[in-house]
Amino acid sequence: MVVVMGGNAEPPLRSPTPRSHPFHDFIDRHQATIKVVEICGSVLLVVATLITLIFLWWQTEAARQQTKEAANQVSAARLDGLYQQLLEWDKFRSSDENKHLNWLMVQGLDNFDDVKDPQEREQYYSSLVWFLDYFSYMYSTLPGLLKCAPDDGRLIIRGSREDTGKCESWVAWSQTINEAFKDPLLCQVLNDYEELYEKDFVKAVRETRACLR
Repeated sequence: MVVVMGGNAEPPLRSPTPRSHPFHDFIDRHQATIKVVEICGSVLLVVATLITLIFLWWQTEAARQQTKEAANQVSAARLDGLYQQLLEWDKFRSSDENKHLNWLMVQGLDNFDDVKDPQEREQYYSSLVWFLDYFSYMYSTLPGLLKCAPDDGRLIIRGSREDTGKCESWVAWSQTINEAFKDPLLCQVLNDYEELYEKDFVKAVRETRACLR
């Protein structure tokens, strides 16, 4: 005998089999590769940053070097300008029209009254005023051009105790100033106009034992 169950009977339940997502499978399979890529990306970012910093440093250093070279060129040009002024002066006093002025300067005169001609006396006095202005300008300019110049601005005479051989340019200019102010007439001009010049300049000249009152 066959027993027929009612039409409402349901089939037995089956355990559902989960389906995996293709993207998740890809991630799982290539997880290690992705980590390597992430690490490589971080390393590349660090390297790029370092390269940028090195490039910026190089640019800064190049600009600093260019600035230094430009400053040295300016200093050299200004020093050359000081020499050129002396050369122009020598050319001026050696010209035919100023030969008498040149003659007066080598006579070792002690007083302007020794120049009998008033016009020549005035010309001689004016030329020494130019010299005084020149040496004052030289003294105030040189420390900015010679890094080895003493901070206190003292003139260093060649062969003196202060002459250590470390700043020959300053010694040479100091010697030039000192020799010039051995002229009593140039000292007289300095005494006449002392208040018009920098105190440090006047002090430096007098400390060389030149132009003592």
